[in-house]
Amino acid sequence: MVSKLGFHIIEPRRIRAYDQSVVNSRARVVKVVGGPSELGILGYHHDKNPGAIYIARVYPWDKAISDMYATGATPQQAAETMYSALAGFVHAAGMGWCWWECGPNEPGDVATDWLDIYYSLLIPRLRAANIKSVSYNFSVCHPPLEFWPRLSKSINAIKAAGREWALVGLHQYGLLGSMQDHAQDGNDARVLRHRAIPQLAGVPIVLTEAGLDMPGWQNTNRGVDGYLADLKWLDYELKKDPNVLGVCLYTMDMEPGWEPFRIEGDLAVKLFEYITQQNAGIIEVPPPVPQPEPPPTSTGTIGVKTMASAGQNVRSKPSTVTSTNIVGSIEPGETVFIKSEDAASVGYNQAWIYVIKTANAPVGGWALASLLRR
Repeated sequence: MVSKLGFHIIEPRRIRAYDQSVVNSRARVVKVVGGPSELGILGYHHDKNPGAIYIARVYPWDKAISDMYATGATPQQAAETMYSALAGFVHAAGMGWCWWECGPNEPGDVATDWLDIYYSLLIPRLRAANIKSVSYNFSVCHPPLEFWPRLSKSINAIKAAGREWALVGLHQYGLLGSMQDHAQDGNDARVLRHRAIPQLAGVPIVLTEAGLDMPGWQNTNRGVDGYLADLKWLDYELKKDPNVLGVCLYTMDMEPGWEPFRIEGDLAVKLFEYITQQNAGIIEVPPPVPQPEPPPTSTGTIGVKTMASAGQNVRSKPSTVTSTNIVGSIEPGETVFIKSEDAASVGYNQAWIYVIKTANAPVGGWALASLLRR
């Protein structure tokens, strides 16, 4: 079975060396983020590999919808604005083969009922105009599972438009310690969250962003081979889900500030090789054996403090909160030591940091970064 792994590319201003590698891999899905003038790269990829799914997220248009909601516009007004933007561009640019993200990106601040009306109006109009749409693009763990029944009108519109014209987009990231942790566990579900949403059963889905969550895979101890194993495991799992058409791995050609997420160097080489072999039918991935996060090594340490108002337990494994993996504790306000290179992760939600030792955890272990302060 061909790989479902594909690529997410931000602001491509020219064809680069990796573009040919993406083409050679025959990746299932490629997404480009940028302004209207930066979408030509999708045409290059489409010409070389017309059988793939190509998705565009256009910066001015998605933000315009968020701004309209924030300033009190109705979903009817917002749907008309997006329809006009797409209808005036797609066919004039000769890009009817492309899929278009047609709403606000990661709309956590937009009311669910407003979104439901917006998409239920927009999707049928885009279908009538022969424009392919990708809806929602919610951030990881959003919305809560109990909110999905309130999206029934728009989900029905997606179903009515059909698999060739309307898709659901989701952003699904794994926790830093191991992508397998909390992959599909109810409201905490992450990289396989779609399995926990009964309303999406049989609905065509693309994971329009995926990977390891903040602060990025390059700020973990996974290393190239560890992260590559995570991505192979994700591919293996998604092959079990026929309604998931592909995944856009975050990210290539990154704008400043997101470098720890970048797919580059040895990871890019090995990932291209894996996807190419999968799509040529040369190898098949066996069921993977998840590997735990290795304890870090360090030549330099710094002291940080846990929050004065909240101590926390120290655990033998990151990303897993159970009563059986506690190896010690940190008292409120206590100073502990971490690797110097982990300092940038202090304070991040969803991140874990290896604490070298504490008064009550002499062997060291993993602590929540969000409860530490520099």
